[in-house]
Amino acid sequence: MWTSTDTCLSVCVCKTQVTSGHSLIDMDNAELSMECGHHSGEQVRFYCDTCDGCVCVLCTYDGQAHSGDDHDVISFTDAVAKHHAPLIALLTDCRQRLSDVRARHDVLVTHDHLVR
Repeated sequence: MWTSTDTCLSVCVCKTQVTSGHSLIDMDNAELSMECGHHSGEQVRFYCDTCDGCVCVLCTYDGQAHSGDDHDVISFTDAVAKHHAPLIALLTDCRQRLSDVRARHDVLVTHDHLVR
């Protein structure tokens, strides 16, 4: 299991179309390292469950995109705790599927000469 940013960075540095939009954050210091996408210079402090996105304090003010009763805004720390287990489950499932695909690929490579 990937447990550090360095390990993930070594996997994600490839410049493929799939990973080109990814950004890596240190989850231990995530609130300190993420800038709000809507308010330049403001650090992320909250997570809008409704919109599935990180927001800053300014985003939660009256009249802003993530204010009001129709948005479920929680602390970033609570969001990390809430989504950690489901993400680990998805990661585990993906790793198992990848293992299955690799095994099938190996069988195909081994028997390639029979098909040609």
